Formats: sequence, structure tokens, C-alpha cells
Amino acid sequence: MAPPSQRSQNVIHRFKNYIPTPDTYPDTRRAAVLLPLFFNDDGELEVILTVRSMNLNSHPGEVALPGGKADEEDKDLVDTAFREAREEIGLPPTSHTYLTTLQPFMSKSLLIVTPIVSLLNPSSVPFQPIPQPTEVHAVFTAPLERFISSRNYIPSDGTIKGSIFRHHCFNPPHHHPPKSEGYSVTGLTAHILVHAVKVGFGFIPPTGSAAADPEPGVVCQVMEHPTGSPFENAPPGSWMDEMVAHLIADNMFAGQEGAKQGGATQPMAVEGMESGTGFSRM
Repeated sequence: MAPPSQRSQNVIHRFKNYIPTPDTYPDTRRAAVLLPLFFNDDGELEVILTVRSMNLNSHPGEVALPGGKADEEDKDLVDTAFREAREEIGLPPTSHTYLTTLQPFMSKSLLIVTPIVSLLNPSSVPFQPIPQPTEVHAVFTAPLERFISSRNYIPSDGTIKGSIFRHHCFNPPHHHPPKSEGYSVTGLTAHILVHAVKVGFGFIPPTGSAAADPEPGVVCQVMEHPTGSPFENAPPGSWMDEMVAHLIADNMFAGQEGAKQGGATQPMAVEGMESGTGFSRM
């Protein structure tokens, strides 16, 4: 096994030093997901992903990160993410180390979902998952860097309160199971991974390129909500209204001007990435 590459070490360093925006959202309807990272045989980072059971009522068969709703017994959202990973894929809490907490996201069911990033201890690699069959159909891994690449990337755009909003869809190469069994990474999971790689790899995406929205944040799923966007008609001064206003003010959506112009910014290669990543260095 090769030692961790310098690029991967830099990613871990950025995660450890990342300071998230203070979380002032309501304590109710909280959930957490885990981004379990590990160094593969080439010294590059991969992330563990799951395929939800086809018997689940919500999002059956979709790719997801291990996670779920917070329990009263959980000390905090880190505890929630670690507990859910143990229950869903058999990942012992002692086998991985906390790195950072990312900004919250909103799910279709209006849960506030907080991503937690961790790194598997070297002694725990390779990890042998034990999927919980009532919740998890399969467990696989994908290179983290694929979520900053325009390869196998299919975006689509919508609007919210007059600002352009990007939906992400990836078909990354993966391992365990074989590559012939392809999975699409979409929706909430794709948005969380895009944000995570921006933090870890330190990239600012140019407008109009792959993964162009700077920070979709907690509103990542409102355009896909079955009853329409609850944010469009949020009462003035409510926490949802303030959340969207904050994100728009901080340029956390792809700008209308870039969308009207059309066409993607020419991709550029950075820090050893393949041509086609579509990101510039922060």
C-alpha cells in the first residue's frame, strides 16, 4: 500500500482546520450523515457510500451516506452520525476519527441534515462492511476527487427566489461491488459531496462549469420538494426566509447572468487532477 499522497494529506489538513458557519437552526427535525473517508492502496482518498434498501418508504434504491435522525440519547450530531454508521454498515465508532462538521442541508422531508466528516484509522483499512439489510442494499466506495470532476457529471438548473440553483448528478467509477454495477449519486447526497470536496480540495468553481453553485447549503433540496418550494412562500422573518436571504447574499447560488450567457467555463487542471475538473484553485 502506498503512503497517503501529499494531495490527500492536504485534504485532511483542510478538513481538520475547517471552521463551519455557526449553526443557529432549530433543534427539532435534526439529522446527521457521515462521510467516512479512507486512504486507498494508491494513497488517495475514497468515501464509503450506501445503496438504500428497496423496502424503505423513502428514497428506496438511492445512493446515500450513512446517517439518520438524531435520537434523544445522542450527545450531539457527531454522535448521531457515528451511531448511524455503526447501525447501517457496521462501522465501529473506535475505527474512525472525527475531522470536521460541515454546514447543514435541507432534505425533501424538511429535515436539517448535518454532514460529519471522519477518517478511518489505518488499522481499520480495508473495512469490511456489515450492511443492515432492512436499511442498506449495498455498500461501495468511490474516489473523493470524482466529485470535483466534470467527467460523468450531469447537471440541471432550477430557480429559487430569482436565483439560479443547480442540481447535481454523478456517475463516478466505484469499487466494491464491481464497476459494472453502476450507481448514480444525485440529490442531497450529491450536494453534500460537492460541498465537501470544495472544502477539502480548496476549490472555487467558476460560474457555468461543473458543480457551479458555490454553496447550496441547507436549501439544496427545496426545488425538488413534492409540494413545491417551502422557501418561496416562507413567512418574512422566519428562519427559512432568513436562511435563503443569507445564502443569496453570500452568493451561494449560481448567478443569473452566468446562466443566461450559457456555455461552460473552460475546465482547467489543478494539483494533479485530470483535465476536465472545471475548478480553479482557492
